[in-house]
Amino acid sequence: MSRRSHNELQSFLADAIAYEGNDCLFWPFAKVSAGYGQIKWGRKRHLTHRVVCEAAHGPPPDGRPFAIHSCGKGEIGCITKKHLRWGSRADNAKDAKDHGDVARGERNGFSRLKEDDVRAILAASTNLTRRQISDKFGISYSHAGSIIRGDRWGWL
Repeated sequence: MSRRSHNELQSFLADAIAYEGNDCLFWPFAKVSAGYGQIKWGRKRHLTHRVVCEAAHGPPPDGRPFAIHSCGKGEIGCITKKHLRWGSRADNAKDAKDHGDVARGERNGFSRLKEDDVRAILAASTNLTRRQISDKFGISYSHAGSIIRGDRWGWL
């Protein structure tokens, strides 16, 4: 990396840490495949949102090692300190779900059912047995039961 680009990177990071606004600031330099910004100091690489979170909020507390984005735009490189907080794995998973980052239901590439199918299963559950539902929709008996109980597709 040239000296000029290294200075630009350091300057951008310092400006981002000092930024008091609420708009997303996006890391314009290197990113990991998941889209998060990345910076290299010496031989070690760091995720930029974690660097900013630590600068703004101190080191991660015990049990809360994840730098979580409230804006839902971490995967496109947001590093705004007001959008970052430390949280647990469960906090991070809930945040991803709240932002629609989790491919659940028919958005999951492995799903064989569509939302309309599940709604039909739920409607049919008042008149048909689980065995009849599993045969009609081509799913297992246990899968039919988990849909009817709300263990799967429970948000519908």
